[in-house]
Amino acid sequence: MQALVDQQLDQVTDMDLMVGMPQQRGADWVSALRNLGSIDATVTVTATTEQGNQLSVETTVPAKNFAEAVFKAVARPLRVEVDPDKLYPQLDYANDVVPRRRDLTEALAEANRQFGAQDFVRAEAVAREIIATAPRLQEAKMILARALLGQNKLEEAEKLFRSALEEPLPTASTLAWANIGLGEISLRGGQATDAARRFNEAVRADAEYASALAARAGRIKAESANSGTPPVDDSARNFLAKLDQTLTSGKKAELESQVVSGELVRFVNGITGTRPESWQTRVLRTEVLDANLVAADVSIQTKRLGQEESGTALLLLSRNAGGWKLAGIELFEAR
Repeated sequence: MQALVDQQLDQVTDMDLMVGMPQQRGADWVSALRNLGSIDATVTVTATTEQGNQLSVETTVPAKNFAEAVFKAVARPLRVEVDPDKLYPQLDYANDVVPRRRDLTEALAEANRQFGAQDFVRAEAVAREIIATAPRLQEAKMILARALLGQNKLEEAEKLFRSALEEPLPTASTLAWANIGLGEISLRGGQATDAARRFNEAVRADAEYASALAARAGRIKAESANSGTPPVDDSARNFLAKLDQTLTSGKKAELESQVVSGELVRFVNGITGTRPESWQTRVLRTEVLDANLVAADVSIQTKRLGQEESGTALLLLSRNAGGWKLAGIELFEAR
């Protein structure tokens, strides 16, 4: 320790600790260590296995020499780091870890990209790599759990989803995706009632666009598989049928009269600028938010400029003395 203090106070730092990828030797996994500095370094070396378990050993790496860290592990270590607490000042910290750390933002983007392409195996691998570096990162855990679900690894996915809900401070996105995942698992197991409850919790999380879309679609599917969706508000259904006719009329003043004043200006201008040849809304579910506000989950089929599109949307309807008006379009997914 005195040598370390003297080196820090009286000498220019020349320490650089390096670690190599673990190699199997009999029943053990061994990582080579190197110390380019001028004093011995007694360090902790930590390995993270494929199952996410962490193993630590202590060893001394002589000055300007080599040493080894020997891990008695059955599973192959995916990541090894020397001096994880960074007790030794160094010239270069990047070579303290193998494999080298990637930028978390870039890694998360790749994991999401692979998941979106339904390459669940690759998404799982990237997510595990991220978790090895940042084990508490909730977004990576959710990508991993969803990738496992995509591969039908239900037991492992369920454990991850449930553990995410037990986080001390889960994000809205974590609450949404964890409940969506558990809802999908319940649906596959024929437990429609529990699935509907899970999807409803995901809706209430009010997270980002993608999870909101998935949660609402899942809730309708689960309710339909159970005892059916709640009764649709007939007055809201009639209003939307009338709105369909207005959308294809091209009459801006009439459309504006059916929209809350000052809202959805771009939508109104877009519709009247390129009038749809057809527009059909089917109400799937309505939910009373307060005495004068209703949320309507709908499916939409439309044709504009010769192109047919279909999809789903979440419409907000506001009640006033003259009846319903369109107050907002929270989700709109049509292709």
